[in-house]
Amino acid sequence: MLSEEAGFINHNSNYTFVLDPIDGTRNAYRGIPFYSVSLAIGKSKMSDVEYAIVKNIPTGDVFTAEKGHGAFLNKKRIGVPEVPHKEPLSSLVLGINFDKLTISLAKKNKVRSLGSASLEMCMVAIGALDFYVIGKEYIRVIDIAASTLILREAGGFVKNIFGEELDMPFNLDERSSVVAACSEELIKKIISEHLK
Repeated sequence: MLSEEAGFINHNSNYTFVLDPIDGTRNAYRGIPFYSVSLAIGKSKMSDVEYAIVKNIPTGDVFTAEKGHGAFLNKKRIGVPEVPHKEPLSSLVLGINFDKLTISLAKKNKVRSLGSASLEMCMVAIGALDFYVIGKEYIRVIDIAASTLILREAGGFVKNIFGEELDMPFNLDERSSVVAACSEELIKKIISEHLK
């Protein structure tokens, strides 16, 4: 098992449980009803995650995915829209973790900053958001391992700010940027903004 609270606990198993018991701790603490529990099951890195679950604790909504078998919300299949909305709605990490790209995107799009990476990526998976961006190398695998599989199984894309397919080892040391979107074309547009 790998979690922020317990670190890595090795039981010599073939699989690792990547657990974030509360993604959106500040939301939970302050009474904002947008936080989750996130669990991914894989071997050693994000790309080999086979099962994922993200539960929105306040609402009880449950997002699940099994590699190669699709993504679901409350047992109903979900998928990203084929075309982003004509007025894209995004979620960006702002505050102390903002960067030049997120400020630039915030000036051009309708923006939310919701405070729970796993749920924000699941919002992209159902088309509630068109994209989610963390421009800084800030996020850890425990925050997004489950939601990455859910979004990819829903037909979405998850890359880093350099346009590389996002893959992280199961450890607490590595951090990454994230560009998660409903289409690869939208990701290219976001990344080109970063390169300006």
